[in-house]
Amino acid sequence: MKAIIVDDEPANVINLTILLNKYCPQVEILGTANNNKDALALFEVEKPHLIFLDIQLDNDSGFNLLKSIPKKDFEVIFVTAYDNYGIQAIKFAALDYILKPIDIDELVSAVNKAEIKLKEKQQTMQLDFLVNHIKRDQAVPLKIALP
Repeated sequence: MKAIIVDDEPANVINLTILLNKYCPQVEILGTANNNKDALALFEVEKPHLIFLDIQLDNDSGFNLLKSIPKKDFEVIFVTAYDNYGIQAIKFAALDYILKPIDIDELVSAVNKAEIKLKEKQQTMQLDFLVNHIKRDQAVPLKIALP
């Protein structure tokens, strides 16, 4: 599962990276960003499945980053020191909301949820493809050539 980390505090990025590498080896960290501009550029290049996002980013917010991404085909796990943004996170369809300092069990649980969601999305896409393929085949009348 491909992921990026967006946090303006280098120590938090390092800590989360260490925890993910140790307890969630299925997560491949593609890169990190410490502001929304860099995060958006990284997102557009890497197309991650998952974003670990801090809410307070210097003079901006993680919510503004999410507003600037037009197609939401990824999951978001907020990792923040602020417990008063939970409702707003739900409105942004956050998969999970982890408070700092990071609890390992919460992190593992959130990553497992993300993995399940991504598998469900892939299965839905495969099923849609199959249904469309069957419909297309049924729409074409069968013709038999006679000599």
